Amino acid sequence: MESTAVTNLAKFMSSCCVCAFMLFGVSAVSSAQEVEAGQTEILGFVGGVTDGGGTTVGGGVQYAFNPRLLLALEAGYLTLGDDFSGFGVDADSSGLSIDANVHYLFPAAASGKLTPYLLGGLGVLRVSVSVSSPGFGGGDASDSTLGVNVGGGARWQAGENWGIRPELKVFIEDSSNVRFSVGFYRSFN
Repeated sequence: MESTAVTNLAKFMSSCCVCAFMLFGVSAVSSAQEVEAGQTEILGFVGGVTDGGGTTVGGGVQYAFNPRLLLALEAGYLTLGDDFSGFGVDADSSGLSIDANVHYLFPAAASGKLTPYLLGGLGVLRVSVSVSSPGFGGGDASDSTLGVNVGGGARWQAGENWGIRPELKVFIEDSSNVRFSVGFYRSFN
């Protein structure tokens, strides 16, 4: 069962990479733009999470302190992969991640289309499980954990006020996980 989840995650991440590559090729005339101090961006993302995290979807807001530092506040819903249903028992699980990260943007080359960045910050992961069984009732349980986020990605300015943001983030705590996502952002000046 674990290998099926890993295979599905690998297929999903491959599909995300292909989609991102196709989008990069379609808008090849774009160029990286400097982020301006005070610039605000909204973003949405979809991706996959290792260690049974399943698929994640979420969004957030980013604020530029200066052309090199962004504060990114994000919330994401995690499907947590394999739910169980059998022998008259149903178990459903899900998760919620809340992250506050700082992105350091590296200067883009004059003709470059990408602005790479590193990220670091804090995250909270809340996991919930619900179990039900006809005739026996059921129950719910949840747990939250605080961890450190490290990772990186790239900003690709696809248009004047929007772009694409592939990202790899590691959530470090007792049972760490890795999230690969592709996000779309829209800036407001």
